[in-house]
Parts: sequence; structure tokens; C-alpha cells
Amino acid sequence: MKGTVLGFDAQSAVGVIKGEGDERYEFGQAQWKSPGLPEPGIAVDFVAQESNATEIYAVSAPVQTAAAPVEQTPAVPTTSAPAVASLVAGILGLFFFGSIIAIVCGHIARSQIKESNGRLAGDGLALAGLITGYIGIALWGAWFLFMGLFAVIA
Repeated sequence: MKGTVLGFDAQSAVGVIKGEGDERYEFGQAQWKSPGLPEPGIAVDFVAQESNATEIYAVSAPVQTAAAPVEQTPAVPTTSAPAVASLVAGILGLFFFGSIIAIVCGHIARSQIKESNGRLAGDGLALAGLITGYIGIALWGAWFLFMGLFAVIA
């Protein structure tokens, strides 16, 4: 007779099989002739003796039910290191030297962020670094121009 394992308790070593006519048959682990333990959903071939099943052999793997879709959390973008370096160098470039580093790092960061498909963040930091870098270059240029003119006049 053909049927399906409805359940098996490993502690008590007792299980239940649903037969072809929706009849239920109990069995013990000693009647299980296939390797491993019986699992719910396994199709079996067995001999029915009143309300008991004997000589039980598995004929298929357990019937798989559709698994619930796994909810994926979106990846949190990481901040681009060149963007942070651009901003820091841009701020330092207003008072010391570092504006050129800010400009180079800013352009590198913006390029990497655009190509990352959302994995990198920090476009605003890179833009701020670029702006402060260009302002720093302008201020330092004006400073050297002023000092050059002052040296020629004096």
C-alpha cells in the first residue's frame, strides 16, 4: 500500500502514516526499513495490518512546501574614504596647504560614488571638499599675488 508519513516522534519512536484512502496507520521505528529517520511528507510503501503499518520503505524525499520569501534588508552604503579625505584636506587647505589634495580626492570620490550603484555614500562630502579646495586655491593664489605685488612696490 502507498502512503505518506504524517509525523514521527523520535523520543517515543512512534509515527503515523496516511494511507491511500485517508486511513491512518501507526508504526514504530522498528518497522521503518529505509535509512535515516522518517520525516513528515515522505512517500512510503508499506504493509497495512489493521491500524498498524509494517515493512515501511521510503519511495521519495519529503514533499517540500513553498518557503516564505526571505526578506532582504537593503545594504547600508558606506561613506567613501576619499570623500572624507577631500573635505578634511579642503578645510585644512583654507589655512595651510592641502587644497590640491582636496580637489584630487574630491574628483576621485565623486567618480567612485557614481560607479558604485549605491554602495558608496558621501557625494556631499566630496562636493564640499571640492568647493573648499577650489576656494583654498583661490585664497592662496590671491595671497601670493598680493605678497608679490607688495614685494615689488616696497
